[in-house]
Amino acid sequence: MSKLEDKIRAQQFRLVTNLQSGDVRSAAGRAAAAGKRTMGSSIVEDASQPGSTTFRVKGPGKLVTQMVLLLTWEAAPNGGLLVTLQVGDYLTTRPTVFGFVPIGPSQAPGLWSLQRFSEWMKRELGAVA
Repeated sequence: MSKLEDKIRAQQFRLVTNLQSGDVRSAAGRAAAAGKRTMGSSIVEDASQPGSTTFRVKGPGKLVTQMVLLLTWEAAPNGGLLVTLQVGDYLTTRPTVFGFVPIGPSQAPGLWSLQRFSEWMKRELGAVA
């Protein structure tokens, strides 16, 4: 597993909160706003259903999807809600010389936005266990 995959996997979580479903959805909206980079990536809501919301990290101009995030919540066995953040597909880039000779490790342009989103959600959810 690469260092990049480790960084992305480290941002995923599964935790229990005392918030209600509507509060989790509101927190996700605020976390998406926190993950926006000026002149860079934005996090936009793509699809929403009861118990889940899909977000896309979009590049400048919102033309290219850099990463897909899935936030789900369901009743936890001991009360509260079990909230899970999973990362789906993500774009990687790699610096090259002469257009094709790789000279460095792969990077994910949406990683910074993911980190902000994940940190913000954890703070908002105030995990119980």
